[in-house]
Amino acid sequence: MFPKDIYIDLGTENTRIYARKKGILLNEPTVIAHSSKTDTNTLGSAAKEMLGRCPSHLSVFKPLKEGVVKDFEHAKGMLSNFLKNAGNEMLLTKSRILISLPIEVDENEKELFRALAFELGAGIVHLVNEPLAGAIGTGANIFSKKPLMFLDLGAGTSEVIITSQGKIIRSEAVRVGGDTINRSIIETLETEQNFSVGEQTAEKIKKEVAVLEPGSTEVKFCAAAGVNLKTGFPETRMINSTMILSALLPTFNKITHLLTKNFNSSSAEIMSEVKTSGVMLFGGNSLVPGVTQFLFNKFGLPFLRSSSPLMSVTIGGSRILDDDQLFKDLKL
Repeated sequence: MFPKDIYIDLGTENTRIYARKKGILLNEPTVIAHSSKTDTNTLGSAAKEMLGRCPSHLSVFKPLKEGVVKDFEHAKGMLSNFLKNAGNEMLLTKSRILISLPIEVDENEKELFRALAFELGAGIVHLVNEPLAGAIGTGANIFSKKPLMFLDLGAGTSEVIITSQGKIIRSEAVRVGGDTINRSIIETLETEQNFSVGEQTAEKIKKEVAVLEPGSTEVKFCAAAGVNLKTGFPETRMINSTMILSALLPTFNKITHLLTKNFNSSSAEIMSEVKTSGVMLFGGNSLVPGVTQFLFNKFGLPFLRSSSPLMSVTIGGSRILDDDQLFKDLKL
């Protein structure tokens, strides 16, 4: 029988499904490829492999953008198939579902998350703030009286929160993240190098050569396949860190502005504690080399990376689902 308590980490980049006290049942990219020839969908890793490489009868897209549902029907179909792949033939019939979502969403966006689960047969649907789940997933004690600050650098959103005694006492968010950087890398290479790459190649370049250290002597290289915009012919080029630094800065400058707003609106007492304990980072963008030093140079206080930055939200959400008291205290 399929578990009745399920946590869904429905992210812009990846979807993870966790069953209470059983473990992660599914971890797949939040990507769909639709074939107009056969009217069928390919999902997850197989669909992501097609990004930028598919024939004209295939369309590849992400049903979530900036952390929220943008294509309800395809998101529902994707989750339905993910759940079947995870062993749930009855979908979510009468299940209790916990879903994490960005902290700054409007009521319509919240309702889309609830509606997804109810349409799949859920009996009860609860929501939890994604950065709060991530904070728990870092191993921090958010129930401490001492204010703690966390920065969630995800694919679709970047969010900063300050917690105390299990509550979020201050938060700021901006809808930029890893996807924004990917698009910026594409635009930068086209404008400055006359070289066109696809989204998947842009992500590869980001992961392999991005270094957020202006003036750094560390230069990384990777081979990237694309199109020479002057000749129109396919070409493989060596891309280095210096070429794409300008593509990183717009997103990270918005993140520093986000932090500045939070710092300026926090009391001197809170900031005194934060300067001592530092800011804990998690999410995929926290893995960009140089990010902690970049932020330290801007603000002069410690920035630390979670030991499991890609999984912090999922780990935290699973702990909330497993612990009845946590569930009671933190669900929306």
